[in-house]
Amino acid sequence: DTLTPNQLESVFKNIYGSWDKQTYVNMLEKFKLPLNKKIKEFSKGMKKQVMFILALSIMPEYLIMDEPFDGLDPHIRKIIWDILIQDVSERQMTIFISSHHLNELDSMCDHIALINNGKIVFEESLDHLKEGYHKLQIVLESGDEMYALEKELNVLAHQMMGRVHTLVVKGNIEEIDATVLKYSPIINETLSLSLEEIFLFTLGGKYDE
Repeated sequence: DTLTPNQLESVFKNIYGSWDKQTYVNMLEKFKLPLNKKIKEFSKGMKKQVMFILALSIMPEYLIMDEPFDGLDPHIRKIIWDILIQDVSERQMTIFISSHHLNELDSMCDHIALINNGKIVFEESLDHLKEGYHKLQIVLESGDEMYALEKELNVLAHQMMGRVHTLVVKGNIEEIDATVLKYSPIINETLSLSLEEIFLFTLGGKYDE
């Protein structure tokens, strides 16, 4: 970190034969980073931007990132996402991201793995994953009917406000709807479920966590 961005460029181009000077120059301009200032004088966010720029200027086939957006403001995160999406689209680059910021992963990743205590809980395409989890809002005539219905479904979480029951259910949506309709519900709605909610309820979380 005693070097400047200009000095770093001369080091990296001699290490990596795939180094792309134009990509490096363009991204430095896009992020508006000073070229002749030592990296150690940069803020934490600016240092992360330099690391990101260096990694992409190597033109990698695979890019592996661990919590890449910590310490970055929303504007910079948006610029990075756009660059990543462009590289994936144009160069077919594959990205591996380890992150707890699930909403960001939800908007970009097409394949997801959940790791808990060092073990993979599940690993599949995001579209297929979301097809298997559903959030339902149901109102039935009586509480006894809801108790019976819940026993027929694979319920991961259950919240009640007044007569409205909100269930997070795992399974095929057609089969779930057919089961619910047997109880002649007064209200039966399916709501969108975020990736963060899927992860939480898969690990046995509750609504108040």
